[in-house]
Amino acid sequence: MENKKAIIKVVSGGYLDILNPDLDLINLEDISIALARLPRYSGQLPEFIDHYSVAEHTCIVYDLAKKDNVDKEVLKAILLHDASEAYMNDLISPIKNLCPEYKEIEDNFTAKIYQKFDVDYGHTKTLVKYYDLLALKAEKQKFWPEDDYYWETLQKLPDIEVFFTFDTWRNAKEKLNVLFFRYFI
Repeated sequence: MENKKAIIKVVSGGYLDILNPDLDLINLEDISIALARLPRYSGQLPEFIDHYSVAEHTCIVYDLAKKDNVDKEVLKAILLHDASEAYMNDLISPIKNLCPEYKEIEDNFTAKIYQKFDVDYGHTKTLVKYYDLLALKAEKQKFWPEDDYYWETLQKLPDIEVFFTFDTWRNAKEKLNVLFFRYFI
């Protein structure tokens, strides 16, 4: 089989192969910068929102779980649940569903990120998904409150109050870095 590579340059200056990553090149600063600059929903948000980043979303998912006193391993997994997007971008779910090979690559790369930071994603996956969906429901209620199209899967989840800051990318990066420092440094 041909030796395929998917190499990108990272903020810290190295070159990372997504298909066969050198774990030493995966770092929290690169992740926080990229996620803070990366808009949720491919930027397809109402005009009243200047910027809503994947980093802010991650902090919201973390806050929801922290409020419920989940264990440290789940909180660590939540902080990394979108980390692959820092390197592979954030493809919206409908596109991911059309591209099973992309999803497989993303899953494999995510496993490497969890390995790098010694997080057991396997036993935390269900809770990570639950809190991610809670945040998704809160986003839907804030951004598109009258829209029921394709949102029926969220109806069984409880309504929760979330405070959105719509931070600048630099502020979102700093908030995420504080959490990274708390759990990984």
